[in-house]
Parts: sequence; structure tokens; C-alpha cells
Amino acid sequence: MKWFGESWGAPCCESDGRVEAPVGDLCVKCELPIMDGDRGFLIPFVDRQEGEPYVTDEPWHFGCFMESVLGPVFRLGTGWWARGMSSKR
Repeated sequence: MKWFGESWGAPCCESDGRVEAPVGDLCVKCELPIMDGDRGFLIPFVDRQEGEPYVTDEPWHFGCFMESVLGPVFRLGTGWWARGMSSKR
């Protein structure tokens, strides 16, 4: 799995999947730009163009991805959203 930003100690961060943050690209979930210092994932997205499948890596803030998996429990348990979506999303 491709990830960016500072390691948060998860097993995915132990692999060689670290990439540069896609600064300026919009997060799939919140549609806010990825900023320098953000952490998150590049998740493969499969689509079709002229009938042919293609894959792009779409950026997700760490908090946006976790909330998509865990739901609002993630927000309540971490205070992530309450912090005003700081640059350590």
C-alpha cells in the first residue's frame, strides 16, 4: 500500500510503500487539498476510459480514510475532526 507523510506506526508503514505527499491534489473524501505535512494513503481507483480500464492512485487523508472504514466512531474516539482538520489529518 502506498502511503505518505510521517509514519503512524502501522504495519503498512513498515513496507517500502512510502511516497511523496501529492501536495495540491484533492482528497477523495473531503475534497480538500493535500498539504505539506499531511499523512495518508494513495488508494488505487479503477475506471474506464473509452471502454478500456485504467488505474489511478487517488489520495486520501489519513483521517478521511479511517473515518470511511470506522465511521463516526473514529471522529469521536480521536477528536480528529474537532481539531479543525489540522495538517496532521
